[in-house]
Amino acid sequence: MPTLIREELYDLVWRDPVRTVAATFGVSDVWLKKVCAGANVPVPERGYWAKLQAGKPVVRATLPLRDPGMSDRVSISKAHQSWRWDPEAELAEPLPDLPVFDEPIEAVRTRVVKRVGKVVAIRTLEAPWGAIRKLLDEDDRRRAKQAEHS
Repeated sequence: MPTLIREELYDLVWRDPVRTVAATFGVSDVWLKKVCAGANVPVPERGYWAKLQAGKPVVRATLPLRDPGMSDRVSISKAHQSWRWDPEAELAEPLPDLPVFDEPIEAVRTRVVKRVGKVVAIRTLEAPWGAIRKLLDEDDRRRAKQAEHS
């Protein structure tokens, strides 16, 4: 199965209907939409192609910038979802091309800080949050029960 660059996948799904593109790769349209969602590639909304054929105005969504840490390459294959992993085969593959970034690192940092907001680090467990509080309470309960029976 092919590995495409996000821009190539974007061009494919906006040139032809997703069902047609999926058929060329031998996957379902639902799978291809999931692949696009995972790669942050917008797909045409329902009715887009009918409106286009009827001559009505349609809006083509722009390809958003990729998130930090997100690969520029998208694999259409379902094979990467398998539980089997062959490290030797993966190491035998050629190295991918170096990624190209369309924006300076300062712009990426500003975008990430805006999305994440202020991060507060808690250094003590005096007032732990939700799930951690439940775990600590369960540990206290078990210690008390063990102390009674020892």
